[in-house]
Amino acid sequence: SVGNVGIEICAELSWDANVDVDLTLGPTSFGINQVKMSGLGCIVFTPLMDKEPLVGGVHVFFVNTPFIDFKFKGLGGLSELQAVDAMLEHKIKGELRKEMVLPNRKTIRFPSAAITDMAEF
Repeated sequence: SVGNVGIEICAELSWDANVDVDLTLGPTSFGINQVKMSGLGCIVFTPLMDKEPLVGGVHVFFVNTPFIDFKFKGLGGLSELQAVDAMLEHKIKGELRKEMVLPNRKTIRFPSAAITDMAEF
């Protein structure tokens, strides 16, 4: 191994997607039909290896909580209840913050990389 070094790429990310997520809770169906997200995101390729696969894995995270906006849809009028929409949006944003905003991050180890000296892998 060439040591605990890596390649870090950070950029302002912007994502605007039409999605089709449907959920059913009892007799009521609702979902999300648009997601907008922007923020400073980073990916760190680490550790660099002296043989293939050359990188042991990646860390993916946001530096700060990204801006997120959802457009909810619903049958039975659920999406017309702003309190329900706000609660769903708050829950989704909270989960993203717990998983992907510093100091938290997603770590993906490449299965073919033999890493024994890095606790985060």
